[in-house]
Amino acid sequence: KSLRVCPKKIGENFSCSCNELKTLKGCPEIINGEFSCYKNKLISLEGGPIEVEDSYYCDHNELISLKGFPKKNKDFDCNSNNLEIENLLELYYLNNNLKYINLKNNERLGKLQDIENFTELNQILKVFNKKKEIKKNINNKKTAKINKI
Repeated sequence: KSLRVCPKKIGENFSCSCNELKTLKGCPEIINGEFSCYKNKLISLEGGPIEVEDSYYCDHNELISLKGFPKKNKDFDCNSNNLEIENLLELYYLNNNLKYINLKNNERLGKLQDIENFTELNQILKVFNKKKEIKKNINNKKTAKINKI
């Protein structure tokens, strides 16, 4: 099962849901409506559309990465996947024009799975990212000290 024969651009909604897909390779690049790829066997969004004018539905997959997330879209529904907070940092870097996000049933996210406002999530990710960078700098300094010895 694949998306090999899809056109590059779709003028309205596009769905490839419920097809046991393992990859979005061959998917249209631009979708001028909603994009649905829910209930497949995807572990990432690589090969998916670059632009989605409306909502992006990738719930009920096996996502462990958000690589391939489009640069443009409004709402994002990725409930019931295997995401962790590090995966959400990909959203923080890639897409700042999101308005709504659904993270429910991503148990590894803890309380973050209840956040629906992307601006609020972005603030949390900003703090998390800053802490991660500080920790990385501390580890680099420790490594530098060890290398001097």
